Amino acid sequence: MMASLSHISVLSLLVLLIAYLLVATIKAVRATPVLAEEIPKVTRLERILYDYRVYPTPSTLFPAGTDPLPPGQKSYFANVTQRIEFEVAGEVEVVPAAEPEADLNISLFLRSPEQWEVRLDYAPEIAVDRPSEGRLAFKSSFVLPLALAVQVGEAIVEELGIRPRDAYNLVIMSSINCPLLGADDSSGTNPLVGEYVFALRGRTIEPAGRLLHEREEMSKETVIQINHLRLWGYSLDVSRARVLFPSLLFVSMLGFGICFSIWRKSRPKIVDKGAMGLERIKRRYGGRIIKVGELKDIPEGSLKIEVGNFKELVKIADERERPILQVNSQTRRHVSMAEFCVVDEGTLFFCRTETA
Repeated sequence: MMASLSHISVLSLLVLLIAYLLVATIKAVRATPVLAEEIPKVTRLERILYDYRVYPTPSTLFPAGTDPLPPGQKSYFANVTQRIEFEVAGEVEVVPAAEPEADLNISLFLRSPEQWEVRLDYAPEIAVDRPSEGRLAFKSSFVLPLALAVQVGEAIVEELGIRPRDAYNLVIMSSINCPLLGADDSSGTNPLVGEYVFALRGRTIEPAGRLLHEREEMSKETVIQINHLRLWGYSLDVSRARVLFPSLLFVSMLGFGICFSIWRKSRPKIVDKGAMGLERIKRRYGGRIIKVGELKDIPEGSLKIEVGNFKELVKIADERERPILQVNSQTRRHVSMAEFCVVDEGTLFFCRTETA
């Protein structure tokens, strides 16, 4: 009994081990041996910021001492506009901190949309600063050349003989030029360009455009690393896991088969099955069985036929209309046996089954 329990415990543990190894094998087969991951290497933020102030001429509408008019109004009156001070700020920031390389260009154009464009001979001064590690800053403050723009615009209108359908615009164009991230050739650039426009309509000056232009660029590098799985608290790379887990699974299944075979052979299965068979016979056919001591006075030379099982004996008893006799239990090879017989004239039909 103790041996049987021991075998059952071992078989249970092997079943759990096989289940674990089966799951681990499936994971190992599905997992990628080598992981390729793109991670950010350098992040660069480029920004162009515009700002301006409109200084009005002392007048009835704007008495002396009036503060400069802020940006964002729909229009300003040209006749009472003394000057417009414009500011361009540029910034380049690199993370992780590194010395960024860049330059800021500012150009002024006079443009008639979809008709003509001319660059003004005006070059604002640009100050460069490195306020902190990984940052590069540009700044330029200048007064918009409104008179020059009107002069050039009217000269072009006189030459062409055609006045623009709408107005001509004073355009401030700025660009930050940085080397391409991750490129081997540092001469290549992809500039960040921003424009701001003042439409000169004669009696009004109308601003248009965005005050802020920015862009974030990121270079990435591909990192290749060996993928790992966890095995009982230890890390194991996928390539080895694909060999180890199936091998352990095969050995575990083989061990289970051997232990199961040994367990079946060690069980007293003949006795147990015999006892169960006898109990079933008694429950089903007990009313037809007659218990006897020993069969005597059987003529010599009588035919004795052993049938395969009790059901066959029942068929014979039904056909011959004879009772079923149960002879006292006998012992054969240390196994207790019960014998059932049907006597029909000179023929003895019998079968044996084990008892508990």
